[in-house]
Amino acid sequence: MARFERLHVYQTLLNDGLMPLFHHASPDVALKVVEALYRAGCRTFGFTNRLDGAVEVFSVLVAKAAESCPEMIIGVSAVEDPMMAALFISRGASFVDGPSLSIETARLCNRHKIAYIPGCGSVTEIALAEEYGAEIIRVFPGNAVGGPDFIKAILQPRPWSKLMPSGGIGVDRDNLTAWFRAGAAMVGMGSALTPNMWVDRGDFDSITNAAAQTLAHIRSVRRPTGMLGGAAATSTGTVPVVKPTGSWPMEKVPGFGGFFFRADKPIYLMRWYHDNLGIDMPPSDYDQLAHGGRPPARPSSCRSSARTPTLAGRLRRSCSTSACVISTRWLRSCAPTGTS
Repeated sequence: MARFERLHVYQTLLNDGLMPLFHHASPDVALKVVEALYRAGCRTFGFTNRLDGAVEVFSVLVAKAAESCPEMIIGVSAVEDPMMAALFISRGASFVDGPSLSIETARLCNRHKIAYIPGCGSVTEIALAEEYGAEIIRVFPGNAVGGPDFIKAILQPRPWSKLMPSGGIGVDRDNLTAWFRAGAAMVGMGSALTPNMWVDRGDFDSITNAAAQTLAHIRSVRRPTGMLGGAAATSTGTVPVVKPTGSWPMEKVPGFGGFFFRADKPIYLMRWYHDNLGIDMPPSDYDQLAHGGRPPARPSSCRSSARTPTLAGRLRRSCSTSACVISTRWLRSCAPTGTS
């Protein structure tokens, strides 16, 4: 039985932005790799179903890792049929990842509330996988189906898709930047993160260092978690900033553990409200909104643009972040009589 709820699994995967993939015939060696990744800050691990006896190795690994790495979410990778998925689920897999899409496996995972990450290589497969409940899609093989350009092209008509390229992903900053700037939600990484040379000679500290550096690179180049695809990401120092391109203007504030509204440019908020919601407010309300980190309890005055037929409909089309959803009730209070 899985130790972690499916929603927690998905959220952790997206927060980390990295799924390490590894397999070994020895559960003790696999455990040392898991512990090395855990020290680096990784909280998810995919055990690749590649060798005979993989189920038995996985079972021992899950039991031992629960003691030494209590927050590590361990799942299974390279599963293509529901029978194999059921075996690993019965041994404690918290997620099932595969190189291809299996409708039967999707149904099995949904029945047991297990996160399923199918492999897809076309927009049709991605749409079908999402129809069967997949929240994260593995783009495999990532470097062969079109690379970062494929991710960017898919997200143009489908900005809600969460894509995880795997295959040909490197640990260097330039490679990671290309994938995440294209819109990847996370990446899957195998031998580039855990080279056989390091494993064979027991150099697990090098794995820890490589994983920590990779996580740091991902944090510095990715867009904020929770935003739909298409936002233009830039970097100011080590703080990722999202320019207002229809999405709510926010930036990461170090030390506060979250995203806050742009406090330095209230004009961004004025433009966002006007262009996306058809709402105009006095400057004092924008200033409070920008510097206070949340909408004022009640706007001093507000009017809805005549070109906005209904505020609720405008919200549904425009809002793409939790910040906008949080302020929906407040925004409804601005609606003139007859809107909804």
